[in-house]
Amino acid sequence: MLNSKALTKIQSVALITVIVVAAVGGGVAYVLWSGQRATETIKIGVCSGLDNFYGEATWQGAVLAAEQINAEGGVLGRNFEIVAEDDDTETAPGDIAVASNALTKLITVDKADYIIATAGSATLVFQDIAAEHRKILFSVGNINDELTQRVLDDYDKYKYYFRGGAGNATTATYAMVDSVL
Repeated sequence: MLNSKALTKIQSVALITVIVVAAVGGGVAYVLWSGQRATETIKIGVCSGLDNFYGEATWQGAVLAAEQINAEGGVLGRNFEIVAEDDDTETAPGDIAVASNALTKLITVDKADYIIATAGSATLVFQDIAAEHRKILFSVGNINDELTQRVLDDYDKYKYYFRGGAGNATTATYAMVDSVL
């Protein structure tokens, strides 16, 4: 049986791995498809409750990944810059207006090329905002089945949404039941 500290370390390693893969893959795709100059920085926006465990871990993981990738020369000569906005999800039940404004600011003011957001009550709204602005949104820790269903039902609109971790609540439940058995 795993203790809670071991599980936290496993979750942290998985989260950092997802962020690194997303950042590298997204950066390579951006450079290859955009034809932009290799000297420009790729901005990764972190939209999360920066005062809670998952938000802080996401922010720190993204900064660490960017530092390591940049130290190795970046991706195709381009470095990563991490910018963040607090979406206020640590306050129950979370203020959707504050969260929406935080994500919109990351896209329109901070000019983030990609967004990483942790699970929260605003993820459905985030999915709509990312679609509107045609920005890739990586959601970590969210297993809401509706997010996946929206992509299936309207791919052209929601094709900018990706999820790290369990695919949805159904697969997460099966995995938990399987591990108990």
